[in-house]
Amino acid sequence: MSENTFLTRNYEPWKIKVQKQLAAKAIALHENDTDRKGEKWYIAEPAIPLFYECHSKDELRHFCIAPSSEFFRRLILDEDLARRVVRDFPGLFGTKRPEDVLCALWQQDPNYPNISYERFCSIAEHDQYAWIVEYDDNGVVGDKYLRLDLFRHIDYKDGKYIFQGGLLHVLNHFSFHDTPLSSDFCRDDVPNIQYILQTIIEAFFMLPLEKDTSRGKTQYTTRISHKNRNPIAVFYYNEKAGVYFVDSLHIKK
Repeated sequence: MSENTFLTRNYEPWKIKVQKQLAAKAIALHENDTDRKGEKWYIAEPAIPLFYECHSKDELRHFCIAPSSEFFRRLILDEDLARRVVRDFPGLFGTKRPEDVLCALWQQDPNYPNISYERFCSIAEHDQYAWIVEYDDNGVVGDKYLRLDLFRHIDYKDGKYIFQGGLLHVLNHFSFHDTPLSSDFCRDDVPNIQYILQTIIEAFFMLPLEKDTSRGKTQYTTRISHKNRNPIAVFYYNEKAGVYFVDSLHIKK
């Protein structure tokens, strides 16, 4: 995926059109997903979008990534931030305690120590996410809307608490040089979080999604063929709002 490019600045006129379409979708989600409490705040004050270019066969495809906050924007784009959090608080990762990871992130938030840990946890669950959409040269968004949350819930499963859905659940499956990136410890190394983001985009927008009801709920999965690994991406779909959420990404053994 070396030909793919992140663009941190892009002031094309159609950007406003993309944001308006996202705002309309955010309203639909706010009305049809009781877990997502931060939508109206996002509509009022979106963070600066990221722009991503990806080569697919003979065409160059364009994606807009609209984070809800500057902190989440830096977390998914700034490789140094993710590495610094893990480096500064190594004892808070891989402990199987989601609250430890949130504590480490809280202490890297630019608002720290102006907000309490409890307040940060509430913001992290409901207000830290990014919209990802594909757009054309006229600024028209495609018919697939993807949400990457920091996480959707903290659930109790198999005798432990885990992040359910979103980036922190995905990062449970990966590490940097054998250093865990979330609350669990997995040895599938990745170079950076950008690799995770690129793989999610490739899986969702460029490959067919297969409906899967084997786990008692409807999910959509796809398998990506990379040189030395075969990641499987899993998405949850809110049918009423017409929005997909990142549920998981892991390497098929």
